[in-house]
Amino acid sequence: MVFAGNSHKVEDVLQAAGSRIPVCRSFVEARKAVRWADKHPHAYDALFDWLERQPRPQLPLPLTAG
Repeated sequence: MVFAGNSHKVEDVLQAAGSRIPVCRSFVEARKAVRWADKHPHAYDALFDWLERQPRPQLPLPLTAG
């Protein structure tokens, strides 16, 4: 279950993945989202499969002392 927060990042990831997972903005929506999730477990599998296919960030190695 996804809750809207003070950042758009999670919602942007869902949109980029083409996911239909609902974003909750209230307790009432959360209760509906739990029922939706029970009926649509494949939506979460598809999201995590999509995430696994994304390129890993190439972060620089930390500098070591001395």
